Amino acid sequence: MNDGPTKIPSGVPPQLVNPDGTTNWKVVFEDPGQGILAAVASVQSSEQMRSVMTSVALLLFKRKRDAIPRAEFMNVINRVLDVAGDERFEAAKTRIIGILDAEKQLRITKAALHVKNKETSQSVERRRRSAQEGFLVRLFNNPVYLTLVIGGVFILILIAVLGVYQFSLQSAGDKAAQPADEKQVAKTEPDSQDEPTKTASESQNKPAETAYSNRQIHMVALQPFQINIGVNGSRKRMTLVPLIGIKQGDKITPVCSLAPRLNESILFHMREEAEQGGVVDRRRTNQVSARVLADINARSDALKINRLLIVDARELPSKIVLSATKGCERVSFEKLP
Repeated sequence: MNDGPTKIPSGVPPQLVNPDGTTNWKVVFEDPGQGILAAVASVQSSEQMRSVMTSVALLLFKRKRDAIPRAEFMNVINRVLDVAGDERFEAAKTRIIGILDAEKQLRITKAALHVKNKETSQSVERRRRSAQEGFLVRLFNNPVYLTLVIGGVFILILIAVLGVYQFSLQSAGDKAAQPADEKQVAKTEPDSQDEPTKTASESQNKPAETAYSNRQIHMVALQPFQINIGVNGSRKRMTLVPLIGIKQGDKITPVCSLAPRLNESILFHMREEAEQGGVVDRRRTNQVSARVLADINARSDALKINRLLIVDARELPSKIVLSATKGCERVSFEKLP
């Protein structure tokens, strides 16, 4: 994927909607005349930045259900500006541009995934419809096939009726031939002794199944996102996968609603950690996970999470990463990554 600015021929207005119907996020962010990044780059003060970012938040989170993510987004921006103050405004502006760049990449990835899923669903539906229509056309347009099908159905019905009739005659004859004392013995005969043995066997197997189920660690994998960080004077891009702990029977919808807040908090704390220098290894990502967990639980009244991992995608099995790209999926581990 080309991460450079969108090049638009002179005199041609930028297209905000792609041919596939998705929003052209590169234009929204990178257009030199009206793009978000150009507007932010021209800001000269903290107060002006707060005003501009309020408008940006309304643009990016404009649906009714986006009220909470919009507020969380502005909380992150305000915290960056508050920490920097007027003396370090340029550093704050650089960090805000980095946050917007990550938001752009996340939205481009989601749009591409949406188009891919839509094309896959349409392709499956076309093949299914074509197969059904092809069969029906061949059936009804060919008198020989139609006659064979109708004849086959009629024969099956006739065989079923004769079978039921014969079975009822045989059952009536057996009942008439059975002596009364045999009927009494059959009625009072104790049940087979095999059943207790089977029950005991099942009871022995049940703990093993429960133990296997308990060994599984259930988590929710959120949409992976990329982050550019400075490591020892050079730029490095990491793909991170947030994993949230969940009980086996819990619904994942409430957890999925935390995704925008989690991504923004992870982005803020990861950049803060990277600015300290050195290699951002697993120990440091675990420290970021702890800070993000405390941050989210402190600001969320409706839902508290008890486990959060931020894992480099290279450390996860490919099937877990594939599930995560769907946006919010339940996954399980026999041991934590």
